[in-house]
Amino acid sequence: MKLKEDFRVTAEPAPEWERLFRREQGWIGSDCAYTVPLPGERTLWLFGDTYFGEAREGRRVNARLVMGNSIAIQHGRSPGNARMEFLFGKSGDDRPVAFISPRTTRGWFWFGHGITHGNRLWLFLTHIVPTGEPGVFGFRSESSWLAEIPDCRAHPSQWRLNLHRLPFYHHSGARLLSFGSAVWSDGEWTTIYGTHDDRSHTPLKRGLTVARTPGGKLSQFTQWQFWVDGRWSANWRESASVGEEIGSEFSVSYVPCLRQWALVYSPATLAPEIRLRLGTSPCGPWSDPQTVYTCPDAKAGRHVFCYAAKAHPDLSGADDLLVTYATNSFEMSEVLNDTSLYVPRFVRLRFSDGRR
Repeated sequence: MKLKEDFRVTAEPAPEWERLFRREQGWIGSDCAYTVPLPGERTLWLFGDTYFGEAREGRRVNARLVMGNSIAIQHGRSPGNARMEFLFGKSGDDRPVAFISPRTTRGWFWFGHGITHGNRLWLFLTHIVPTGEPGVFGFRSESSWLAEIPDCRAHPSQWRLNLHRLPFYHHSGARLLSFGSAVWSDGEWTTIYGTHDDRSHTPLKRGLTVARTPGGKLSQFTQWQFWVDGRWSANWRESASVGEEIGSEFSVSYVPCLRQWALVYSPATLAPEIRLRLGTSPCGPWSDPQTVYTCPDAKAGRHVFCYAAKAHPDLSGADDLLVTYATNSFEMSEVLNDTSLYVPRFVRLRFSDGRR
């Protein structure tokens, strides 16, 4: 299959989706924003560190930052009539805590992507620990995990979670290799995408890595295979890396009108851009990066940055992709004083024939 070059892509904000996340109390902001379709016309939203409190006159007040994660269930597909249900974990004193927490008391889990096979749900997780360094990047990853929910038809408060530690994780001073940033499946095979960080360079170089497993066998780690120089290998340490500017969160989606796969991401440099690469298969080869949208939010404050762009194909059409990205600030005061920050921002990418 040849890479499709005769296409046009346009990008425009999709504010009709943002109303679902403008709230006055309880869940009042987060980042990450992965989605996984669930049975029964439901969509699971996966979030990172989350503010819990109140929103008044454009400011967050009485706000507490819940480290780790929260989730939401979207009931219905249309933004015009969908209903959102935001959920945290349970604590002994009724304070909100992360929906999923590590077995150790040190650190927290951040979500990667997830997928269902039948009624079984898998969610990728990264165990994050604090480093004690000042600023918003005073953390590091320590391990990767896979949460397995045998039956996701129940309400999330009734989910039974089984945690599996991924053996495919390496973190040294100069190299980080992990999987779970994005997942795609054709039913027969589930493709799992990860990242390879080369920290010997400044700025950081981060490339895309690819693995696969038979559908429904994500927790059977002996079944995993890894893409190495155009072939599948059982040796995960040989995993090939493509590109050098991919953010740690991204998506790989099949676009029916193009009959190709779209890699959507924010650059690792935190440039306020959404970038697109097309592939002729779930493993590539990939086109050169194309900037398809410049995020205006970077101008909202002196210290604001944008990141974590990804597509949501199950909320998209045959010729478009609904994309979210996150906004944050190096100064917490900017986030607390502006409720337009640190909530999902929505953009719709539309694809059409470039010959017309």
